[in-house]
Amino acid sequence: MLALCFCFALPASAADIILKAGLPAFPPFAYPDEATERGVVVDIYKMLEKELKVKIDIKYYPYPRVVRSMRNGDLDVAIIFKNDTLSSDVTYVGEVSKSKVVIIPRKGVSVDCYEDLYKLNDIAVVRRANYEPRFDSDSKLNKVPVLDYVLGMRMMMANRMDAIIGSQSGLQETIHTIGSDWTALGEPFLLSEKEWWVHLSRKSPHQELAPIIKKKLEAIYKKDLVWELYAQSKRAPAQVN
Repeated sequence: MLALCFCFALPASAADIILKAGLPAFPPFAYPDEATERGVVVDIYKMLEKELKVKIDIKYYPYPRVVRSMRNGDLDVAIIFKNDTLSSDVTYVGEVSKSKVVIIPRKGVSVDCYEDLYKLNDIAVVRRANYEPRFDSDSKLNKVPVLDYVLGMRMMMANRMDAIIGSQSGLQETIHTIGSDWTALGEPFLLSEKEWWVHLSRKSPHQELAPIIKKKLEAIYKKDLVWELYAQSKRAPAQVN
């Protein structure tokens, strides 16, 4: 009986492939204004580039533009929180890591359970981002779309928002960026854990790479990879439990 061996080989012209990769342009995932290309997700793209042996050209866009560009094929791939609104436009190739999703209220406001969110006047949410199914679909919550974490955090510090939602590493870096600290804020509420996925646009000309990328991600995946890369670059506090 013949034994069949299935393997995934890169196309012969792999060295000539350039994948256009989307990345929301805010720390700690990217620092597009610095001379040296760095950031947590930048590092993951570099890992993937090394594994695939193809060129990855990172495009630093606001989150809504990343989503739009994945729909219309202006981008080939994006490593972002798994976005269910893109289900008809992308292939979810594989998971890279997970991040804790937290809701940070302003000083003097308490959030001890999900039901407390209904008492909040405004919750800053990055436009078009997905965080947790119940939260994302809950039309009874007073969610206010913002361009990025920095804008949402500044609005909250000015008492124009009651809370902000996001990944723990992203919000931690935002607090550092605006020159504040945790003592100026309320206690964070752990909402969920959210997966970072490689999304491949269905309009990308590189569909043949999907199974190859999926296989290569086995060498990269680690549950706390995003947090660990962030902690290596910063003296980050312990994760929220």
